[in-house]
Amino acid sequence: MAIVNLNLIDSSKFTHRFTSCEIVDLPHNSQLTIVRALGHSPSPRVFLATLTTTCTSPSNTLDLVVKLATNAAGMLDLHMEEWAYGKLKEMQGVSIPLCYGLFEGMIHGEDVKFLLLEYCVPDRFLITELDILEMQYQTMLALIKIHRKDLCYGKLLDSSHVIVQNGSSRILSLSKVRPYGPSCKDISRFYDDDGVKNAERQCWSRELVDTALHYELTERKRNRGYNFLHI
Repeated sequence: MAIVNLNLIDSSKFTHRFTSCEIVDLPHNSQLTIVRALGHSPSPRVFLATLTTTCTSPSNTLDLVVKLATNAAGMLDLHMEEWAYGKLKEMQGVSIPLCYGLFEGMIHGEDVKFLLLEYCVPDRFLITELDILEMQYQTMLALIKIHRKDLCYGKLLDSSHVIVQNGSSRILSLSKVRPYGPSCKDISRFYDDDGVKNAERQCWSRELVDTALHYELTERKRNRGYNFLHI
């Protein structure tokens, strides 16, 4: 692991030199080629790219996500997102994408930074009701882990932020994650397995409460018996 240089080839085939802002686990002088924009924004800032390294053959290239920023506010957001990935390192590649680091350089004379992330692709199969329940259960467990790191996720209930990859729930993008603060707190209570209100139950954050209610995971689920009272 080291501070590395990386060549970014844009959609016009121009090559730009970037350097990692911190120590990263990538080979020196790797090449990153922009493939296409992701999403439908007229001014895209998120792209699919292909990484090629000096120690791999073309058949072993890796698809990654490039999140670009060209102004101070956008760069600060990328720094915050990279910080969040660092706090959740043990979840990377399991519940959230792998983060390959933050890079800085110039494109056509303009200062640019980008965050390099794993490209997550949803499974292409029909999802049954039980599959959906399992996904919701895994997502809730991941959200609890995020909160145990004193972080709030943000807009998790936006359906585009959660996919199923290789049969497991994967939360995409930590762009809205922020340190846990007073606005995250809530005094909502849950019911025990018999439906009796337990006044001694510890309070959950507002985000956890809203997500559990949305997924209907505050009561014992028929078929699986998922219940978050004991987590």
